[in-house]
Amino acid sequence: MEHPIVDADVEVPPKSPKENIGRRVNYQPYMTAWNYCADQCGWPVIIELNDDRKAKIRTRSKEPNFRWKEILDKARKASGLRGATWLTFDWLITNQKNYIKVLEGNYDKSFGGERIGKPQVKEKGSSGLPLIEEDLVL
Repeated sequence: MEHPIVDADVEVPPKSPKENIGRRVNYQPYMTAWNYCADQCGWPVIIELNDDRKAKIRTRSKEPNFRWKEILDKARKASGLRGATWLTFDWLITNQKNYIKVLEGNYDKSFGGERIGKPQVKEKGSSGLPLIEEDLVL
């Protein structure tokens, strides 16, 4: 489900370090998209983009895997993150490992629930090993 606020003008990560030179970051779409999702999912909203948050966004935005819209979309769909008040804006932007966990699906499974995207064994290949196919349940 796309939403105009979540699909706001968030920068696309640069492909090379040269693209970072003189690059300005528009911080407001990060806050706007976060607060929209936070309101939907029971996460704490933020009221200010202070200098520390801006510095972290600037750092993350240089990383090729920091795709804010994709991170938020994945987090919204993860049953393990619905209502998780420990999930904060700061937790997602503090370092690479936190948002990567979301992108990799570590929270797609709620405690005791079914994992979204759980690999399903369909048949055995010529090597005798099972073939795995992602059976996405949305």
